[in-house]
Amino acid sequence: MERKEFLGLLSKGLIGSSLFLAGCSKLLNVTNPDNVTPSNFWKTANDAEANITAIYGIFLGQAGWSCANNWYNRRVAQLYRGDDIGITHDVPDWWSLAQFTTTDGSSTAQGLWALDYQAIFFANQAIQNIPNINMDATLRSQYIGEAKFFRAFYYFDLLTNFLNIPLITTVPQDSNQYSQPQAQPSDVWKQIESDLTDAIASLPATYNTADIGRITKGAALGYLGKSYLYQQMWQQASGTFQQLISSNTYALLPNFADVFGLNNNFSSESLLEIAYADTTYQGQPMQTPRNYEEGPSQAGGWYECYPNQFLFNEMTKEKTVDNKLDPRIYTTIIFPGSNLLYYGQTYQQLFGSGATQLSWAKYNNCEQGQPLNHYSGKHTRLLRYADVLLMHAEALNNQNQTQAAIPFVNQVRNRAQLSNLSMLMTQSGLNSEIEHQRIIELADEGNRFYDLLRWGTIQENLLAHSAIGAANFVKGKNEYLPIPSTEMQTNTKVKQNPGY
Repeated sequence: MERKEFLGLLSKGLIGSSLFLAGCSKLLNVTNPDNVTPSNFWKTANDAEANITAIYGIFLGQAGWSCANNWYNRRVAQLYRGDDIGITHDVPDWWSLAQFTTTDGSSTAQGLWALDYQAIFFANQAIQNIPNINMDATLRSQYIGEAKFFRAFYYFDLLTNFLNIPLITTVPQDSNQYSQPQAQPSDVWKQIESDLTDAIASLPATYNTADIGRITKGAALGYLGKSYLYQQMWQQASGTFQQLISSNTYALLPNFADVFGLNNNFSSESLLEIAYADTTYQGQPMQTPRNYEEGPSQAGGWYECYPNQFLFNEMTKEKTVDNKLDPRIYTTIIFPGSNLLYYGQTYQQLFGSGATQLSWAKYNNCEQGQPLNHYSGKHTRLLRYADVLLMHAEALNNQNQTQAAIPFVNQVRNRAQLSNLSMLMTQSGLNSEIEHQRIIELADEGNRFYDLLRWGTIQENLLAHSAIGAANFVKGKNEYLPIPSTEMQTNTKVKQNPGY
């Protein structure tokens, strides 16, 4: 498949037939012989490709007018509950998320739940039906591997946001199977591990130019290691990350700024990213509104969120070996005194003399020489090699292998022109350093809240860093989102999460 055709299919979400978009009940009641049905689909390799591409369409976040679903239903949930962010309050649903006052009527929670289960439904169809298609065996195995990766990816998303979720791995055959009870989280983790293990066995390490952007073996290994890490299965996590590192498929780019450059998509540092583009394909937009959401109003953005003082302090805490600011701050934050141009202007020209406003830089196209005038084609990096190195170090350190872990942290530090850590550092000291590096290396990438979640330190960090919703956070409740009211109304077998 040509590269432009693959991205075009992503932008369309592809399947417009009742088979994929009408839902289970309509699927099972289709009688029009011209419609696509289970009996006349699943015959050819093209049918298999169509189903897989439909899953990629959800991954892209297509929303009609842009690829906005990833922002409204994913990035908001990922970013707004962290202790490193400030937000405006003109969108009540987002404000309630940041305030930890959200309810089961949250449109963000509902959107996240619905999109994840839609992707899982598509993946279940592929896993169930593609094995029966007479097609090239290698390609069939790849498609099944992609479907299993996505099923694991979306269950990982549901588990870390809602915890108590139905585990559905087959296509419902009748209405009696529509409502499913919540599974034990441990059983969902086991399914994620199984799917990722199968995906690793059947996915290629790399693709040719025409198919670049598809799911790779490295992405599956990365998420398997991450899944073990979230369960504090340290030995399994470090073993998986070591397998990934030893493959020599990935490497840090020399300069942090290059990681997010428009000319470095699918670089050696990227294990998984979402491919947006400054274009349309057959009338379908392929841009994300993220640059407007995060961009300052002075440059035409909506300034919905911004880095807070805690993050700025973390990023300026340690100087480089040349006694300069950590270079990552220039790529991550727009700040006074940086001596850079933003949207073609100095900080003082853009914000005014004496201003102290902070704004995100990493994804909001501030390097362009003019104010915002269109949505962004900048790819979103979901899993990077730097993250893998830090997770690997964390897993090793929690096995009392501190000296073995230090060199992996040093790789991240050295890229930022920071000095090597002492090999005499204690286990506790290295854990603190890993947290510090994760804060500044991965800022605005959607990791911070989930790091605090798995470490069990959300409340104390929210309070210590004067986060917006710190006073409202309730332990045992606000670690997870409420089960959406829409699901509670249609699935009689689910129970609401504690506290809601």
